[in-house]
Amino acid sequence: MDEPDGLMNGGELQIGGYSMTRALGDILWIPIVKRPYWELQLRRAYLGSDQTIAYSGKIVVDTGTSLIVAPKLIVEEWNRVFLKGVYNADTNYYMFDCKTVDSLPDLNLQFGEGKGHLFTLKPSQYVIKYSGECYSAIAGMDISTSDDPVWILGDAFLRHYYTVFDAEEERVGFALANKSLH
Repeated sequence: MDEPDGLMNGGELQIGGYSMTRALGDILWIPIVKRPYWELQLRRAYLGSDQTIAYSGKIVVDTGTSLIVAPKLIVEEWNRVFLKGVYNADTNYYMFDCKTVDSLPDLNLQFGEGKGHLFTLKPSQYVIKYSGECYSAIAGMDISTSDDPVWILGDAFLRHYYTVFDAEEERVGFALANKSLH
């Protein structure tokens, strides 16, 4: 029987371990800063090479979220001002001219202790192409806590990085995903 479209490119769940064949390079381990969620310290989030406009906070790793979610004001600034997206009230997404996607800046996320580890998404990785239109995979939602704004690191990021949830050591590991196995 044929597999439905996209199923072969999906993830897998391995309980009790992980497979280094799914990762390119070493796994970088990031300690959890708060339970019960897989919450990490977001040191910096910025577009392109300009780190003068960078944001920080907490970031929750969530396989049940499709997009990268950030505070609304940041998302509006990034999508409208820096990425030149146009907000579509019908879809609640920012849209881009698909011809300009390759010229957009990289999305850089740095999280973990100390200086943290830097993870980068190319524009083609944070823009969703659907039915000939291009949408931002960076969405806005204000999630308030007592100390820092909370971001959500969803599938728009996780599909590009092999992710290991280590409950015993209270940490999350990331490595570039080995796409050749899909």
